[in-house]
Formats: sequence, structure tokens, C-alpha cells
Amino acid sequence: SAHYLVGEDGRIHQLVADGQAAWHAGNSRWAGVDELNAWSIGIEIDNDGREPFPPAQVEALLVLLEDLTTRLRIPRHMVIGHSDIAPTRKDDPSVLFPWESLARAGFGLWPREPVQPPPAGFDPWVALRLVGYDLRDPEAALAAFHRRFRGNEARAWLPGDAEILYDLQQQLMELPPTRPEAFTAEPR
Repeated sequence: SAHYLVGEDGRIHQLVADGQAAWHAGNSRWAGVDELNAWSIGIEIDNDGREPFPPAQVEALLVLLEDLTTRLRIPRHMVIGHSDIAPTRKDDPSVLFPWESLARAGFGLWPREPVQPPPAGFDPWVALRLVGYDLRDPEAALAAFHRRFRGNEARAWLPGDAEILYDLQQQLMELPPTRPEAFTAEPR
């Protein structure tokens, strides 16, 4: 289950109350936090992953994200996909999902152009972990990163990956410190 379902026509259906756990994530991990069902709001998008996401659906998703991040005080950069949190089991929302459009609207991270070369000694695996990926299965984590930021599912490093990861790492380091009271909720 999930908390919300966004239809192709842009209609939003709430399936589980925000204050209850939905079982959308299953065995999952992001930024060192396990079992994200207890800590997250799950959104399913009616799309098989092989078709473009209709504009009405993306617009509805943006409205929903604005509501949820504001009302529930969810850090906007923490909008992530199922494949990010469970890369060995999930591949949604797919390589076709418009992550860049979401980032332009202020949700999730996206590399800034032009990306800069990382400094000497930069370790892309450390940066991948800092961004939030679980590295227990490094190839799956790398495929999830590529799915989101490169539009493919390569399981080996590609030219340009280090530059993207360096920029994402810099963006995270530039975020204002999080106030502890912003995360006072108990897991569901």
C-alpha cells in the first residue's frame, strides 16, 4: 500500500492516513535509516515505467509534494524514489521519471550546471553514501543512482558520475543545519 496514488489524469487518491504506516517501501534504507515505512509518506504513480509521465500527473504530483513537504515539514531535498531506497528490489519510478522537473520545482536534488570536477582524492563511493544510497549491494546502488540522475541503469561507473556526485555532495553540505525539533515525530 501507499499513502497516495496519483492517477494518469492527475487525480490524487489518499489510500492510507498520513499518520499511519503504509507498506510501500518494504525492506529499505536511505541515509542510514532503515525500515522507511515507519518514517515516510509513500506515493505511487500510475505508470508502468515504460511510458512518459503525463503532464497532468506530474503537475498533480507537484501540488501533492508542496502540500506534504509544507504540512509535514519534510525536507524538500528528501523527496526520493522507491528505487533509491530499495535498489535491489525496486526500479520505480523508472528512468523516464522527470526528476529534473521536480528539482526545478524545489523537490529532490539535481546536479547544477555546469558541474565541476571533483578535487583530487574524491571518492565517488563515499559521495554516493553521503547522498543517501545504501551500499550493501554496490552495483544495485549505482544502478539506482544512474536510473535517477543519468536516465539509464548501468551498474558500472560512467564518465561524468564523479562530477555529478561531487555537485550533489556540495548541495547537501550547503543546506542549512536541520533543527532537531523538525524531526520530533515518533515512527508510526
